[in-house]
Amino acid sequence: MESIHVSEKKKIYIPELLSPAGNFDTLKAAIFAGADAVYFGAKNFSARSSAKNFDYEEIKSAVQFAHERNVKCYITVNTLIKDSEFYECMKLIEQLYNLKVDAIIVQDFGLIYRIRKEFPDLEIHASTQATTTSLYGAKFLKNLGVSRVILARELSLSEISEIAEVIDTEIFIHGALCYSYSGQCLMSSLIGARSGNRGKCAQPCRMEYSLLKGENLIEKGYLLSMKDLCLYPILSEIVKTKIKSLKIEGRLKSRIYVANVTRIYRNALDFIKDTYLSGNKEIFEPSRSDLDDLAECFNRTFTTYNIKAPVHQRKYSQIKLIKNKENTFMDSSRPNNRGLFIGRVIISENKLCFEPLRECKANDCFVIFSSHGNITLESNDFFIQGNKVFISNHHIMSKVREGDRVFRVRASILEERANEIFRRSIKRYQVKVRIELDSDKIIVEADNKQKKFIKKTGLEIAKKYPTTKEILSEKINTQDHPFSFEINLENKKNLMLPLSIIKEIKKFLLEKEIEQNKEREFYLEKLIKNKPKKIGINSNFIFRVSSIKDLKIALENGAKTIIFGPEGYKEKFPYTPEIFTEAKKMIEDARGQMIISTPRIIRKEFELIAEIIKKQEKPIILVTNTAMLDFVLSEGISFVVDHSLNVFNSYALELISNLGASMVHVSNELNFDEISNLKTNMPIEITAYGNLEMMISEGCVLFSKSQCSPLCKDRDFYLKDNKVKYPVFIDESCRTHILNAHTQNLINEKNILLDLNLKLRIDLRATNENLIPKVVRTFLNESKKPNFPNFSLDDKEKLYFTKGHIFRGVE
Repeated sequence: MESIHVSEKKKIYIPELLSPAGNFDTLKAAIFAGADAVYFGAKNFSARSSAKNFDYEEIKSAVQFAHERNVKCYITVNTLIKDSEFYECMKLIEQLYNLKVDAIIVQDFGLIYRIRKEFPDLEIHASTQATTTSLYGAKFLKNLGVSRVILARELSLSEISEIAEVIDTEIFIHGALCYSYSGQCLMSSLIGARSGNRGKCAQPCRMEYSLLKGENLIEKGYLLSMKDLCLYPILSEIVKTKIKSLKIEGRLKSRIYVANVTRIYRNALDFIKDTYLSGNKEIFEPSRSDLDDLAECFNRTFTTYNIKAPVHQRKYSQIKLIKNKENTFMDSSRPNNRGLFIGRVIISENKLCFEPLRECKANDCFVIFSSHGNITLESNDFFIQGNKVFISNHHIMSKVREGDRVFRVRASILEERANEIFRRSIKRYQVKVRIELDSDKIIVEADNKQKKFIKKTGLEIAKKYPTTKEILSEKINTQDHPFSFEINLENKKNLMLPLSIIKEIKKFLLEKEIEQNKEREFYLEKLIKNKPKKIGINSNFIFRVSSIKDLKIALENGAKTIIFGPEGYKEKFPYTPEIFTEAKKMIEDARGQMIISTPRIIRKEFELIAEIIKKQEKPIILVTNTAMLDFVLSEGISFVVDHSLNVFNSYALELISNLGASMVHVSNELNFDEISNLKTNMPIEITAYGNLEMMISEGCVLFSKSQCSPLCKDRDFYLKDNKVKYPVFIDESCRTHILNAHTQNLINEKNILLDLNLKLRIDLRATNENLIPKVVRTFLNESKKPNFPNFSLDDKEKLYFTKGHIFRGVE
């Protein structure tokens, strides 16, 4: 990040431009187009497993290629790691360390913990999969030894700016958006056995769904499909913050996409920089041509998402992002590339054609939106004559009508521009070089180098052609690097440099100076400001409820250990101190134990939640995110850890145990064997009953077509695919929760699980209150042969059960 002082009161920061590379070809495209850094994955442990990715030799070549051009390399090791994979994963980390990669991108807390101990000077960037949504979560990661956080895409610019003041931040500026908060999605995993946390997401959010209220259809379409992010129009606002890096999404995209998107953002950032340096009062105005080019690269229509959304604190509530029709970020009409509107069908000379708004070529591809559906025009379906494109395919002509809209979805001009970038590569860096030749030595200095190049050698006086700065410039300023070297030569004795030494000088000028990483010694004490007291969990069965009514029923039927708190599925939770006081009295009167739950996503509402917790006497907290983890370690409050922190292996358990946790709910994606082989003395919890939460999102499916309404107060909404109905709830923070259609039920495995000393969670938040007594009593029944009763209230409310991942796990 480059800081530019405009005046004493005004400063801008030109962030690093970070581009994706799914293979070596796209890596070159990114570098030649002007990226300051590239990110890519190895063959294993990468969250884009379907990309080609890089083997060891390719990584070695890629790092060398990038470093020669002063471009940084960040390697993604951003999946959750199983115990059985840790040896291979750490071998990869050691290889990356020896290759001097600039940083690795990591999601798994166990892996961060292990790297910090074994490679303390290796830079770690916390993946967006770590779900960092607040300043407090970022502080925890910084104390853990993370150098940079890749923030959740859902944050506003004001929230990002606050975090950027305390730690290096990276944000996504362009590309696809996930419906769910990254790292919190189990939908692909549970319905298709392809885990997003393991790099195998099947993109269920791009599928078609029906929204039902009860059995009544409200809407049908691609209801979870997000528009694509594009922050190009607000770059001038972004550079006023201390954001360190701007990231383009797209490791599965082509070199044409990567080259053109990188080129456009590079030119925009350079324009902003040059404008400020020159003192010009001209303000960066988004180019219509650039926006059209970005759209033609790929788009599902663009949005700036929540980046400019005002955030309002509401009393006894959490966050409400004010959504407006001008910047909705959902589009249910279609989930794929829209292309660019290019014209409408007209009749000319008794032929169907259109007059394109941009120059078209024979290899372009178009889509016509007709009453018969979307019709594709390939190169053999049309011809260009003058300024018109005529449709020549008679079958297509019979389905097209005058006035139909035409979109271009493949523009060959973009491929030509990408090829041109490859041919010339962009010279961006102006570097002044001073070369002094003497009879016995050569001295080279460059203004981008701290060290000098000094070579002692004997040089001969040229018989005909002494070395000149023009000769050196021709040999050094070649098209295979992004520098433009301005050479100042001192050669008073008319000496001649051999070509071999000129090559050495060029290599020196291109070599990346390896910065001496500051060793980041790992001390748990930095994380723990006030060590929490570990407490015993009084029962093997932990019941989770979110209303006083359900709490009363559970206690009356024998429940003792209760998780109580927000994110209620039956009604919105009134987040007040009084409700916790009432719940605690009820639980203590029943001689039980209360654990206070906290929301999975915490943003600006942190202060409200912290204030309520501090008013409780000796609370035990269910920690659901890194912000609350930082809070309990600062306040010395006893805590247990929820599954939303994705504890996946023994090293993550070791870290959490050392921090003082009393119990950990491990990831819902681990199977029986993987859980039983975890190494820890700390109590482990798993969900034995309940509808697992598959997604949590800022995108409201009820809002997708209209302004926000009180409709979400009702609790009878479902998303239906071609098989089942998924319950949908809007919580007290206006966030959408989508639950699994089938209830996870491990009652028949109860005794086996208890023999492993596991704690069993029974999540009753989505359970009909009339069924709660049966569920509670059945789990508390000490019979060795439990038989789950028929839970159907009637034929319409028949329950369907699943074992979840307890036997199958994830690949």
